[in-house]
Amino acid sequence: MTRRGSLAYYLAAWICGCFFMTVAICIKDRNALAGANFSAAVLLMYFYFFSLMLGFVPTLFIAFLLRHAAALLGRQNVAIWIVAGAIIPASLVAIVGGWARNAMAVPHSGTFPEALVSALAGGLVLASAEGWWLTVPAGAATAYILYRIDRAFAPQSSPSDQAATMAGGHS
Repeated sequence: MTRRGSLAYYLAAWICGCFFMTVAICIKDRNALAGANFSAAVLLMYFYFFSLMLGFVPTLFIAFLLRHAAALLGRQNVAIWIVAGAIIPASLVAIVGGWARNAMAVPHSGTFPEALVSALAGGLVLASAEGWWLTVPAGAATAYILYRIDRAFAPQSSPSDQAATMAGGHS
């Protein structure tokens, strides 16, 4: 994948992953969108804004893991991307998010390591509190988009390379 492809890949992971997770949380908690004097769209964008801030680091890490898992298991197979996209975030949210939520529940002195854990795992903690299973559809949808981006920016073989491959030669 080219550098432009990597930028598009990780930017889409962040933007789409956080949006799909926000939508999943809002569908689960329909009452979160009801009330006040705001429309549902305004509240959805409000939640999305905070999702982008809290989900930046975890989403990029998940996208990194997804990209390498797909490279190991079969980059051309969309099913591998979708299954890995459902499993990786759910595992991280269940394990790391649950651990960080429990660690943050204990009163601390507010020192640097606790603040760092809070900043880096904030999105995982929020997703863990809402339900780890919400990351399954959000992760699968994001993984499909990332698969499409990976395919779009994959190096294209030239017609001479394809002819050499069909003839049994090596390029």
